[in-house]
Amino acid sequence: MTTKYVCTNSSCRWHGEDTEILTAPDPFNEGGELQACPECREQSLTGGCDEPQCRDEATCGTPTPDRYRITCSRHRPKGDKE
Repeated sequence: MTTKYVCTNSSCRWHGEDTEILTAPDPFNEGGELQACPECREQSLTGGCDEPQCRDEATCGTPTPDRYRITCSRHRPKGDKE
């Protein structure tokens, strides 16, 4: 399963999948990895909502019967008590 990302750089706002982001070895952390936006090349990535076509940042993590969802608050799965 791929993970969605969004760029938080206000002049960029790229969104895409983890397979698209730029990566390089971290010279300050042996075995670590740096990740950057493929559009603006800034290290300004954060997780994106897993709802198809949504371009918002993920703000919620919710277990569901099918899988663990990572979504924005607008697409947060509703519980039985709501």
